[in-house]
Amino acid sequence: MSRTASALFSSLLLFLGSVLPAGASASLLADLNPGEGSSSNPGVRSPLATIGSKILFVGEEPGSGEELWVSDGTPQGTEIVRDFCPGECSTGFAPLGTLRDRIAVFSVSSSSRYSLWRSDGTRQGTYFLGPNPGEPLQPCSDSSPVSWGNVLYFNAASTGSCVLWRTDGTREGTRQVAGYAESLTRAGEKLFFVDDGLWVSDGTPNNAILLRGWPEQEPRILGALGSRLLFVASET
Repeated sequence: MSRTASALFSSLLLFLGSVLPAGASASLLADLNPGEGSSSNPGVRSPLATIGSKILFVGEEPGSGEELWVSDGTPQGTEIVRDFCPGECSTGFAPLGTLRDRIAVFSVSSSSRYSLWRSDGTRQGTYFLGPNPGEPLQPCSDSSPVSWGNVLYFNAASTGSCVLWRTDGTREGTRQVAGYAESLTRAGEKLFFVDDGLWVSDGTPNNAILLRGWPEQEPRILGALGSRLLFVASET
């Protein structure tokens, strides 16, 4: 079977439309794993992101491990985007968010190494963001990314502990912003986070300011109301 899927595949329809209108019929879009036993291993693992009129998902076909696929809802537009680990080995993917509804940002893990990538659903638009070739960048489990304008903010660990990073979908615009940012929240034109106190940042590198520290207990951010931040803290 060619990597550009020409058959139709029912499992993928679960991603493209969960509910069909009355009287509508479903058709097979792409069969990534044809033959007996395909019902237990349909070839589609999980959706990764929706960008514009496309869906990125993790798929697997015979002779290949789990890799990055894309579909625009047509047989011709359903194909593998990139095989990060050629052969039967699989690649791990962790979505971080989208930029301008056109670019997906995600972490790729292969051979126990992590790196940051972006994709617009095309081979040319899928490439490594950083930080440096051969240097891992693993999103933290409690990253809770925040999208602000054309930039995505998230916690990730490069060579040590988790710190706050930003990316605008380009290599030049992917860099560290501040230290660890727990409960990262946007309120108006500011980013607030907790790290041994309450901090505020305008989103640019090395420009975070400590507003106040609480010696007994960390503040707990509840959320934002417009440009105001609601949080819980002791009175002392």
